[in-house]
Amino acid sequence: MSEAIAPPLVLKTVDGITIVTFTGPKIGTEAREELYSLVEIQGNRKLILNFENVRSLSSAPIGMLVNLMNKAASAGGVVRFCQLDPDVQEIMRLTRVEGLFSIFANEQDARDSFLSL
Repeated sequence: MSEAIAPPLVLKTVDGITIVTFTGPKIGTEAREELYSLVEIQGNRKLILNFENVRSLSSAPIGMLVNLMNKAASAGGVVRFCQLDPDVQEIMRLTRVEGLFSIFANEQDARDSFLSL
């Protein structure tokens, strides 16, 4: 028997905001097309990326996240991050990309941030 492979991310929509929860401890490049299509094809303009399950981050996913932010901004959208593991946040700080992202402690705070837009 083969084991079912969990999808790299789970989507839900709350109050017009698309919330993306990464399911594994690492973000792989397999999530790229689905993330990009949320903005480019599906037209989502308010995204929250929930990192509650992510424990490490390498350079390829960091580049993917920067590209996603740029794609969203070009389309008039906004991306927020939430629930970053301290190690993941430290990786972002060390790679000097932390300041590019709007990072919130939890999903509710990230959702509330859209009220001021």
